[in-house]
This record gives sequence, structure tokens and C-alpha cells, in this order.
Amino acid sequence: MKPLLRTVSVFLGLFVLAGIGESSARVDAAATERVLWRDPGPIAKRDVYWGMGSPDRAPKPPFTFVKESSSGSRPKIEVKDANGVKWMAKLAPADPLLNEVNAEIAATRLMWAIGYLVDENYFVPKGRITGAADLERAATVVGPGGNFTDARFERRDPELDEAGFWDIEKNQFKGSKELSGFHAAMLLMNSWDVKPLNTVILKTKGDNPTEFYIMSDLGSTFGSMKGSNNRSRWDLEKYQTTKWVTGIVKGTQFQFNYPLLGNEPVTIPLEHAKWFAGLLSQLTDPQLKRLFEAAGGTPAEVAGFASALRTKISELQAALKADNPK
Repeated sequence: MKPLLRTVSVFLGLFVLAGIGESSARVDAAATERVLWRDPGPIAKRDVYWGMGSPDRAPKPPFTFVKESSSGSRPKIEVKDANGVKWMAKLAPADPLLNEVNAEIAATRLMWAIGYLVDENYFVPKGRITGAADLERAATVVGPGGNFTDARFERRDPELDEAGFWDIEKNQFKGSKELSGFHAAMLLMNSWDVKPLNTVILKTKGDNPTEFYIMSDLGSTFGSMKGSNNRSRWDLEKYQTTKWVTGIVKGTQFQFNYPLLGNEPVTIPLEHAKWFAGLLSQLTDPQLKRLFEAAGGTPAEVAGFASALRTKISELQAALKADNPK
């Protein structure tokens, strides 16, 4: 392990643990290592319920108000927990179609499972924020005495600095299978809000830094897809009925049904699609259920989303075989 990595705290340490073995999609320039994906090892053995976190690292009540955040489009409050850890709590609004909490947690668990870097977050079904006062956007979702329901608690390691945003289509990873897989993963989850403001580069401190490229807001997932008149999140019916793959085109390319940032459907090299399908094929049915349980889904939602995700993985595998008989 490089000396600079020894100075970085647990958050980065989890990234390192996720990358035992091959560490891919790296670009080294001017002594900066840039990382998009790390080899997750045996995917079927990953604990997708906790993801990059753990029971010991989960938020511990009681929660104390620090300040309300004006970032993004959803109500958020910065709090401290019983251990003095700072968390950014994103709270679920009353309109279910605007609720990003459940979808974001499920999406981060799926991305982490297959090797992509994500923020550390947890679902908190209910709680109380002591001292919450003079709220603006959050006033509609925090009740008397600071009570709340359905929140995503997220934290960032203080040893990592934010180094700006990144464009998921125009970046130094262009042409790599890892970037192709990232694009495919966004489409698999029906992620329709992938603009640069929803990304972040996290950078280690000191000389010879490492930069981690993350989709920092995955709340607009598991609902309808780009182009829909009524975009939604955590919408099982819309997610079930979206066809996401087209199939092999021009013999060496694989096409999906939707674009991401542009207007043309995403097309990636066939070999990259096979690599991505190989990652997904290692996920077990119990794991698919667990990642939606981690997101706070009801039993019906857990079963429905897990089944729909398995169906989409099967659709990709079938499309890859259709024009390539053995």
C-alpha cells in the first residue's frame, strides 16, 4: 500500500478494502491517481445491506441540529449523532414521486456491490433532531419537537477534500470498460439525473493525492427513465415496464434504449457489455433483496424491485447471446 494511503481514515480505507486485487479505471497524471472502479473481489460474498459501511459506523441517536443545507433540491439538515459524527440527513417529502431517500440508498448498495465508488449512507426510518429551529425547506418534513420519518443519513470522511464535479461522458476514463460499465449501471437503475452537479471528485490530502470519481446523488433512480413525461423515483411499476437494452449493433457494439446526458442512445463496445454482465451475473437473489431492504423498502417493494432488477439483468444476458450463438 502506498504511504499516502496509510494516512487516510476509515472512509478511504473502505475504498481500499473494496479494491483488493486489481484496481482498474485509473489514470495517473502529474502524480495524481484517479480512480473510478476497484475490483470488488467475489461479488456474491459482499454484504450489500451495509455496503461500504457497517453496523458500528451507522448513525447513533440522539441527533442534534447543526444547520439546514440549501444544496440540491430536497430538504436536508446537517446533524451530529451521539458519537459526535456529522451527518447530512436528506428527508423524504410527502409526495412519493419526489422522494429520493429509498432509491438513493438502494442505488449506492448496487454500485458498491459491483465495484464502483459511492458515498457512505444509511436509511433511518424515524428519529428526532434536537434543536431543529427556523427551518425553511425542511419545515415541511420535520415535525414538532424535531421528529422525522424516512431519512438518508450520509457522511464524508474529513480526510477527503471535494475537488469539483466531473462529466460522466467527457472524462479521462473515456474508452475504458469501467466507464462503459458505469454508463450501463446508470441505465440499469433508470438513473435520469446524471448532470455534473450530481457528481463529485473526492481527493486525499497531501502530496501524490488520489482522486475518487463518484456519482454523489443517485436519488433519481428506480422509477421512470429519461424522456418520460412524468419522471419518478422509487416507482416500481415504471421501473418494471422500462425496456433498457436494444442489443448488439454493427457486430461489435451494444446499444441501450436511452441516452444519459445527450440525445443518442448509449452505445458501448460489445466486450465492455460482456464484462459488465459478468459483474451483474455474480449477484445472488438474496443479495438483490438485501439491497432493497437496506433502503427501507416494504416487503412488497423489496420483492418487486429485486424481481425487476433480476429480470433486467437477464434481459442483458439474453441480448448478449442472441446474436452470438456458441
